[in-house]
Amino acid sequence: MTAKNQQYNKDMTREILTPKQFNKSMAGRLSWGYILCAIVSLFFGSWMLSYTGDAYKPESLIGAPGLMQEWFPFAITFDSIFFIPLLLAIVCYMAMYFTADPKAQTVIFHICALNLSPLLAGIYVFISIFTPINGDVENISVSGIHMGIFWLMIAAYVIVLYLLAEKVDAFFSKARYVAAASVIYTAVMTVLAGVLTGLWTPAFIGLLLLTLFVGLNWFHAYQRAEGASRYYAVTESCRIMNLFGTAFDMKGKTAPSFVIR
Repeated sequence: MTAKNQQYNKDMTREILTPKQFNKSMAGRLSWGYILCAIVSLFFGSWMLSYTGDAYKPESLIGAPGLMQEWFPFAITFDSIFFIPLLLAIVCYMAMYFTADPKAQTVIFHICALNLSPLLAGIYVFISIFTPINGDVENISVSGIHMGIFWLMIAAYVIVLYLLAEKVDAFFSKARYVAAASVIYTAVMTVLAGVLTGLWTPAFIGLLLLTLFVGLNWFHAYQRAEGASRYYAVTESCRIMNLFGTAFDMKGKTAPSFVIR
């Protein structure tokens, strides 16, 4: 590690944030991450949602004339929209846990953000295949544009949380306040999405789960943010951007105000 990088890491771990500075750092990083998710969805979302093969045997597409032969590896398979993003999320978590370099954490954060939209698309297709209500994947009505708008709604929710925390000092003091904000935001945005697109159920389920996920993870991070370094804000935003990483604690590599090397 060069002297410049050592100084950068040292400054990052010694720069102590106030709770308000911590929230500002979290809001900036998370909103940027979800905007990246929206960009990925707008360009590739419809492709990711186009899977129509057998969920257990994606190799059956090999026999389709002019498909795998001409477009491989770009033909969509269940592996490419579910298992590969899931594996990448696990690998990113392992890298995040064993890497104390803030620059590396930033790179991992962006990889997680780019990977989140494919992972969500895979989960949606998986549920669509195995639920009786929407078992025919050919009738999937969600498009890349819908997914892009969804992620922009989540980015907007991050800003809403930040503004609420700025205006109400006790907002992050109780989990029920965060949960209430999630429910209200979900209700408003579900009505908006339902009226404009007719996708009432996907909008409600997706918004409720993701807003609760983001809000409650942010709440728990805030509880340990007193006297925290900027590095703590980096690792916590990285964890929230990785659905797999939030299931585990980062103790052993990070703590609120220092890094265990």
